[in-house]
Amino acid sequence: MPRVRAGWKGKYNMDKHEFYEAYHYALQYERWKDRYAALSDTINGIAYDKDRVITSPNPDGLLRVAAERMELADKIRMVDETVNKVAPDIAPYLLRGVTREGASYTYLREVMRIPCGKDYYYQKRREFYYRIAKKIR
Repeated sequence: MPRVRAGWKGKYNMDKHEFYEAYHYALQYERWKDRYAALSDTINGIAYDKDRVITSPNPDGLLRVAAERMELADKIRMVDETVNKVAPDIAPYLLRGVTREGASYTYLREVMRIPCGKDYYYQKRREFYYRIAKKIR
Protein backbone atom coordinates (compact mmCIF):
# COMPACT_ATOMS: atom_id res chain seq x y z
CA MET A 1 0.00 0.00 0.00
CA PRO A 2 1.45 3.37 -0.93
CA ARG A 3 2.08 5.84 1.80
CA VAL A 4 -0.57 8.55 1.88
CA ARG A 5 0.13 11.39 4.25
CA ALA A 6 -2.41 13.35 6.21
CA GLY A 7 -2.12 16.61 8.06
CA TRP A 8 -1.55 19.40 5.56
CA LYS A 9 -1.03 22.96 6.66
CA GLY A 10 -2.67 25.79 4.83
CA LYS A 11 -5.78 26.14 2.75
CA TYR A 12 -7.05 22.53 2.99
CA ASN A 13 -6.06 21.83 6.58
CA MET A 14 -7.69 18.65 7.87
CA ASP A 15 -7.49 16.50 10.95
CA LYS A 16 -5.63 13.23 10.37
CA HIS A 17 -8.69 11.10 11.12
CA GLU A 18 -10.95 13.26 8.97
CA PHE A 19 -8.52 12.80 6.07
CA TYR A 20 -8.36 9.02 6.46
CA GLU A 21 -12.16 8.85 6.60
CA ALA A 22 -12.35 10.74 3.27
CA TYR A 23 -9.49 8.66 1.82
CA HIS A 24 -11.14 5.33 2.63
CA TYR A 25 -14.54 6.63 1.55
CA ALA A 26 -13.19 7.39 -1.93
CA LEU A 27 -11.44 4.01 -2.16
CA GLN A 28 -14.84 2.30 -1.96
CA TYR A 29 -15.91 3.88 -5.26
CA GLU A 30 -15.09 0.86 -7.46
CA ARG A 31 -16.84 -1.51 -5.05
CA TRP A 32 -19.93 0.71 -5.11
CA LYS A 33 -19.98 0.72 -8.91
CA ASP A 34 -19.67 -3.08 -9.01
CA ARG A 35 -22.43 -3.51 -6.44
CA TYR A 36 -24.66 -1.02 -8.27
CA ALA A 37 -24.23 -2.95 -11.52
CA ALA A 38 -24.94 -6.24 -9.74
CA LEU A 39 -28.21 -4.87 -8.36
CA SER A 40 -29.54 -3.96 -11.80
CA ASP A 41 -31.31 -7.31 -11.96
CA THR A 42 -34.54 -7.08 -9.94
CA ILE A 43 -34.55 -10.84 -9.44
CA ASN A 44 -32.25 -10.16 -6.47
CA GLY A 45 -35.29 -8.77 -4.68
CA ILE A 46 -37.10 -12.12 -4.66
CA ALA A 47 -36.39 -14.52 -1.83
CA TYR A 48 -36.31 -18.23 -2.65
CA ASP A 49 -37.14 -21.04 -0.28
CA LYS A 50 -36.11 -24.65 -0.95
CA ASP A 51 -39.50 -25.65 -2.29
CA ARG A 52 -41.26 -22.42 -3.24
CA VAL A 53 -40.83 -18.79 -4.08
CA ILE A 54 -41.71 -16.55 -1.19
CA THR A 55 -43.96 -13.75 -2.35
CA SER A 56 -46.00 -11.21 -0.51
CA PRO A 57 -48.27 -8.33 -1.46
CA ASN A 58 -45.56 -5.97 -0.17
CA PRO A 59 -42.46 -6.37 -2.34
CA ASP A 60 -39.95 -5.86 0.48
CA GLY A 61 -37.10 -7.37 -1.49
CA LEU A 62 -37.61 -5.05 -4.44
CA LEU A 63 -37.86 -2.04 -2.14
CA ARG A 64 -34.63 -3.07 -0.42
CA VAL A 65 -32.83 -3.42 -3.75
CA ALA A 66 -34.19 -0.08 -4.96
CA ALA A 67 -33.14 1.67 -1.74
CA GLU A 68 -29.65 0.18 -1.92
CA ARG A 69 -29.30 1.23 -5.56
CA MET A 70 -30.35 4.78 -4.69
CA GLU A 71 -27.84 4.94 -1.83
CA LEU A 72 -25.03 3.63 -4.03
CA ALA A 73 -25.97 6.02 -6.85
CA ASP A 74 -25.82 8.95 -4.42
CA LYS A 75 -22.36 7.95 -3.20
CA ILE A 76 -21.04 7.45 -6.74
CA ARG A 77 -22.54 10.77 -7.85
CA MET A 78 -21.02 12.58 -4.86
CA VAL A 79 -17.51 11.38 -5.73
CA ASP A 80 -17.97 12.11 -9.46
CA GLU A 81 -19.37 15.60 -8.84
CA THR A 82 -16.63 16.46 -6.37
CA VAL A 83 -13.90 15.38 -8.77
CA ASN A 84 -15.48 17.36 -11.62
CA LYS A 85 -15.92 20.44 -9.44
CA VAL A 86 -12.36 20.35 -8.10
CA ALA A 87 -10.54 19.75 -11.39
CA PRO A 88 -12.64 19.46 -14.55
CA ASP A 89 -9.48 19.65 -16.67
CA ILE A 90 -7.93 16.51 -15.13
CA ALA A 91 -11.08 14.80 -13.83
CA PRO A 92 -10.44 11.26 -15.20
CA TYR A 93 -6.89 11.28 -13.83
CA LEU A 94 -7.92 12.64 -10.45
CA LEU A 95 -10.77 10.13 -10.22
CA ARG A 96 -8.32 7.31 -10.91
CA GLY A 97 -5.87 8.71 -8.36
CA VAL A 98 -8.33 9.04 -5.49
CA THR A 99 -10.37 5.88 -6.05
CA ARG A 100 -7.60 3.32 -6.52
CA GLU A 101 -4.71 2.36 -4.31
CA GLY A 102 -1.38 2.56 -6.05
CA ALA A 103 -2.45 5.21 -8.56
CA SER A 104 0.32 7.63 -7.67
CA TYR A 105 1.30 10.68 -9.67
CA THR A 106 4.16 8.67 -11.17
CA TYR A 107 1.70 6.04 -12.42
CA LEU A 108 -0.62 8.72 -13.80
CA ARG A 109 2.27 10.45 -15.55
CA GLU A 110 3.97 7.35 -17.00
CA VAL A 111 0.96 5.19 -17.89
CA MET A 112 -1.97 7.57 -18.33
CA ARG A 113 0.01 10.66 -19.46
CA ILE A 114 -1.60 13.15 -17.08
CA PRO A 115 -1.44 16.63 -18.65
CA CYS A 116 -0.36 18.58 -15.57
CA GLY A 117 2.49 18.94 -13.14
CA LYS A 118 2.99 17.19 -9.83
CA ASP A 119 2.26 20.25 -7.66
CA TYR A 120 -1.02 21.00 -9.44
CA TYR A 121 -2.17 17.38 -9.20
CA TYR A 122 -1.41 17.09 -5.47
CA GLN A 123 -3.07 20.43 -4.75
CA LYS A 124 -6.24 19.25 -6.53
CA ARG A 125 -6.10 15.90 -4.72
CA ARG A 126 -5.87 17.68 -1.35
CA GLU A 127 -8.81 19.87 -2.35
CA PHE A 128 -10.82 16.76 -3.32
CA TYR A 129 -10.25 15.11 0.06
CA TYR A 130 -11.10 18.36 1.84
CA ARG A 131 -14.38 18.78 -0.06
CA ILE A 132 -15.45 15.13 0.15
CA ALA A 133 -14.78 15.15 3.90
CA LYS A 134 -17.11 18.14 4.26
CA LYS A 135 -19.81 16.39 2.23
CA ILE A 136 -19.76 13.08 4.11
CA ARG A 137 -20.14 14.67 7.53
